[in-house]
Amino acid sequence: LMVDHTYLYSGAVQEIKKLLDADLLGKILYIDSIRANLGKFQSDVNVLWDLAPHDISIINYLINEKPVSVQAIGKSYTKNKLENIAYLILHYGSNKIVHVNCSWISPIKIRTMIIGGSKKMLVFDDLQQKKIRIYNKNLDDVMSSIDNENMTQSTNDDFLEPEFSSKEALLEMAEDFVISIINNKVPLSNDDLGLDVVKILDAAQRSIKNNGEEVFL
Repeated sequence: LMVDHTYLYSGAVQEIKKLLDADLLGKILYIDSIRANLGKFQSDVNVLWDLAPHDISIINYLINEKPVSVQAIGKSYTKNKLENIAYLILHYGSNKIVHVNCSWISPIKIRTMIIGGSKKMLVFDDLQQKKIRIYNKNLDDVMSSIDNENMTQSTNDDFLEPEFSSKEALLEMAEDFVISIINNKVPLSNDDLGLDVVKILDAAQRSIKNNGEEVFL
């Protein structure tokens, strides 16, 4: 069984996975993701069910860890009462935290994910030609760069921009589908990953309806 989480097959996401598996960033402390644009307003689901599956599937794949609880809040500014802006927080047993911001009412299109590690930090901007930047900064560096008297922060922007495959994600996914059938193997975007995404979204929906109450998975 295969689920159509095409973003997992993009060159950028595959490169980030390699970097994390190689421990380049160290222990992952947090992920902050924004997926926003003006419309398209759906008539049957809210903004979380429409946009967040992309981010959740990517995050679950990258860190290979399931959250223990979910919190979400959202607001609707349309007559159908479906939330068109929402904030999702995922809590983990390893003490990392993930925040996902989804919006249909942003004046600009944003597709950005920030990954903070104990060794380095990474910014993934899917709208840029150079989609990945690895910053030679960590939490200790950031804290030590703050002047205790005037609280100014260092503006040192030492970063790397790795190269990666530009092969179309949809083609990569189609090839994985075919190979999975021929070799009887589990595809990258499999049923377990898809089910986890739906469980998180279902918990987020319940949290929204209960004013951001923490829902355990």
